[in-house]
Amino acid sequence: MGIAALVLGIVSLLTGVAGLVLGTLAVIFGGIGIGRANRGEATNKTMAGWGLGLGIAGILLSFVYFAALA
Repeated sequence: MGIAALVLGIVSLLTGVAGLVLGTLAVIFGGIGIGRANRGEATNKTMAGWGLGLGIAGILLSFVYFAALA
């Protein structure tokens, strides 16, 4: 989940308008990954955290793109 969150977070920053969907998925997967790492089921808490943060940034950036297009 952490790797998926990180990849989706990075791609969400690069895609612009589609970043809203990809960023949302990154936030969901990042939250799940952090939860699994806290329970000891995973070891990639840092990647999940970065994915969560980049997903949030991708969502915010997509709103900026929407505002610029409007």
